[in-house]
Amino acid sequence: MLRKDTDVKEGLRTLGLSDEETEVYLALLHTPAAPLGLSKQTGIKRTKVYAILGQLEGRSLVARQADERGAFYTVTEPVNLGIQLNERETKLKEQQETFHQLVPLLGALRGTGRASPFTIRTYEGVEGFKQMMWHELKAKGELLAFGGGDFEELIPNRAWAAQHRERIVEAGYRVREILNTEIDLPTFIENRDYLQRYTCRGISARIVSLEDVMTIYNDTVAIYSWRQSKKVGVEIVSKTFAATMRGIFEHFWRLTEPTTSRHS
Repeated sequence: MLRKDTDVKEGLRTLGLSDEETEVYLALLHTPAAPLGLSKQTGIKRTKVYAILGQLEGRSLVARQADERGAFYTVTEPVNLGIQLNERETKLKEQQETFHQLVPLLGALRGTGRASPFTIRTYEGVEGFKQMMWHELKAKGELLAFGGGDFEELIPNRAWAAQHRERIVEAGYRVREILNTEIDLPTFIENRDYLQRYTCRGISARIVSLEDVMTIYNDTVAIYSWRQSKKVGVEIVSKTFAATMRGIFEHFWRLTEPTTSRHS
């Protein structure tokens, strides 16, 4: 909760006001004033005060008024601080929509020169894991997984994980996953459309221990490791390696036991 003056100033800076804009805004919040008075009160040069007032007026945070004594400025309703936030949110949605439309177009335009038969990409942290999971949405037909953790362990945000399951449904591929039978699986997944596309089987850790997560899709093998509080990911793009790992998955799939537990 913001209480102290320093907290209020920090809050205004978080909302996008500069230090000098904050000083002018708070001065006007206490009492309306003309530019000359604001300059004396804040110690900011009068020419700079005019510029700051113009910026604040452009954001609908202050308004110019006049009476028999001349022109002066006053603050508008503090709720107007949220106007720019709404504009940013709208802009962000537009950018996200454009991003999703643009990526496949750029991919189609990408040079068709000879590609490397074996490519390795590394990622770190939560944002790195998100990037890898975005790549998985390109899976065609089916994604195979050796699972050692659910989405919520990879990305500690249940809302994001739920949204990612929705994206999987939209992408239209199916998921088969092999899990260790010794693991207690979560039962909170409520997306029925996702669960219809998802099948898991269990195998004892005595046969193969699945600590990390590995997924296989298209020509890519992705490995997620997040032990010791450090998230590190690797993508290996290789048609032959992916085929090899797909064969290994099918071998273990035949050794697994069907399970009614649902997991991601």
